[in-house]
Amino acid sequence: MHIVVNFDTSNGTAGNRMRMYVNGSEVTAFSADVNPSLNADSTIMDAAAHYIGSTHTPSDYADVYLSEYIYIDGTQLDATSFGETDTNGNWIPVNPTGLTFGTNGFWLNFANSADLGNDVSGNNNDFTLVSITSANATNDNPADNAAGGVGNYAIWNPLNTSKNISGSYTLSTGNRYFGSTSPSTIDAVGSTLIIPTDNIWWYWEHTVHSPDSNYPLISVGNYLNLRAIDNYRPGSASGAAGVGTSVSPDGYFVGGSDTENALGASYQATTDGDVQQFRFNGSTGELQLDVNNTGTYTTVTTLGDNGPWIVATGSGDTNYGTVNFGQVDFAYAPEAGDKLLNTANLPAPAVPNYEDEYYIEAGISHTNGATTAVTLPKTVSGGAMARIKRTDSTGAWYVVDTVRGANKFVTWETGATEDTSTWTDQNLSGTTLTLPSALATGTYLVEVFYVGSYFQMGTWTASSSTQTITYDTALDSELGLLVNFNRNAAGAGVVYHKDLATGKVMFTDNTSAETTRSDYSSDPDNVNFDVVAGGTSPDFVTGRTFVYWAWANSGPYAFGSYTGNLNANGPVVYIGGSPASFMTKRNEAAWNWAFHAQALGANENYQYLIPNATNAINATTTVNEVDFSATGYKVRDGDNNNINGSGIEHLYMAFGITPIGGSGISQGRAR
Repeated sequence: MHIVVNFDTSNGTAGNRMRMYVNGSEVTAFSADVNPSLNADSTIMDAAAHYIGSTHTPSDYADVYLSEYIYIDGTQLDATSFGETDTNGNWIPVNPTGLTFGTNGFWLNFANSADLGNDVSGNNNDFTLVSITSANATNDNPADNAAGGVGNYAIWNPLNTSKNISGSYTLSTGNRYFGSTSPSTIDAVGSTLIIPTDNIWWYWEHTVHSPDSNYPLISVGNYLNLRAIDNYRPGSASGAAGVGTSVSPDGYFVGGSDTENALGASYQATTDGDVQQFRFNGSTGELQLDVNNTGTYTTVTTLGDNGPWIVATGSGDTNYGTVNFGQVDFAYAPEAGDKLLNTANLPAPAVPNYEDEYYIEAGISHTNGATTAVTLPKTVSGGAMARIKRTDSTGAWYVVDTVRGANKFVTWETGATEDTSTWTDQNLSGTTLTLPSALATGTYLVEVFYVGSYFQMGTWTASSSTQTITYDTALDSELGLLVNFNRNAAGAGVVYHKDLATGKVMFTDNTSAETTRSDYSSDPDNVNFDVVAGGTSPDFVTGRTFVYWAWANSGPYAFGSYTGNLNANGPVVYIGGSPASFMTKRNEAAWNWAFHAQALGANENYQYLIPNATNAINATTTVNEVDFSATGYKVRDGDNNNINGSGIEHLYMAFGITPIGGSGISQGRAR
């Protein structure tokens, strides 16, 4: 997060005396907005102690990493003086060297752990450490050298905790220290970054404090299994130790004496200060361990290619441990060629800019009787599909595309035949989506999916013979989602999702659970889908014409499933980047579809739409539905079976993913 706050009481416009920008965009909506009077004095730069990272006592410390802090005295600057949008659409900081800092201005870049308060602006307005010891200053000041391949390191993620956590724990030291304080089951926390499946050896260390016979422990496991294990010990041989009966042991843990793994005395971390050294190969799943640098690593398990992988820590007793992914000096040197888990070392994302493939815009004002032109970031000359939804009141989910042409729409939430007569001036061409004059006056959301390696569409007619419908271009990877819609007869949109069982489908217009249909003779794939002879009423009936839309499970799109827990501390859904929007559907029972989008409202995000209904946007501000994050999203609603049913699988469909990764295009990258 990059935050700029402006204060100028000499401004004649009251609303401009205090301004705030977050990641380059000005924030204009506040729950309280009280502006100072004209030419009022501020306590900023008065003759009083100034604190950074806490309130003035000091107390109420900021629970964040501060990578840079700049104060400009005498000038009100906007966000573009401190940051810019890079070629991939990500907001990044810029070098402030050329700015005029003013008499009392300062620039703290926290580059020197021995002198964190050093002002490098040239004014020498230094700050003094108050509540930070010199040792903690070193430990809490991770190296930051993007040019040298060092980005943001993994830490423990307080959003990603045990499914049924009932004890308590403490995180500190930049979220590297984990302490279990009053456990009644195994408290556990996962890492912020996921180890990819590349053939690379990754290295980290774990220092144990006050260990007993089995704890604290470090886990390595498939990230998809995290919500399915009660005690966060992936790979344990027994259900009591943390793997549910329905979960395969795609993981491994290392505890204290660790009798289950029978490593031998030389690999037991039984003394306060023992350092466990981990090496892990993301491709083979081989996990190696050494303790206190005996000089010999032992392969404790080989998990295969079941990643991507998560690192986790946990405890079932009152003991503690500190992980080091490379933020500070290691106790022992990694093996030659080993990499550290930080954003600079993650593989480059396949699609650096999702707007080349997907575009979403909310808050579009439209007036009945006139057209509204929505300007798109790129031309749709290669083909595109768009969904249009009114958000301030009830309204259909209109779907248009270039393969069927102007003024033809189907409605996502109904099984109605394609409409070809209501609209007379709608179009999707060039860089413009034209909202027709027949639309009701209101506020609208639009999404546009561009045809290419990640999205395909076409039309076809059902026949009395088995037929294969082949996409114009094969999708980049496995098929994630396929939707077929009737054009000339009533019939619901038929949904295939990659995590549905063979022969199962769902429908866009209702809440129904997955159901068995014989529409496809085999599972659709990234090249084509096979339709059975004659079709299944009321779906692919002979003689009916259909339009299909197909999404790849890669690039700007991700499709999968997660297990809910009906708790405000819900599951973290990792998709490798931050989605612009996503849909969810509980597939084993009748529940609504749900649609969330960052464009509808900032975190904490309670705004959502229901794709199988015409409802306006939800406006119940008391319930936080989800948090969007740099790597996916976290479910927050503890009373919503639509997105967080207890122990229930939910399908997700994520669109417009801004990826997190290396090679200079990470949206989670340190400066």
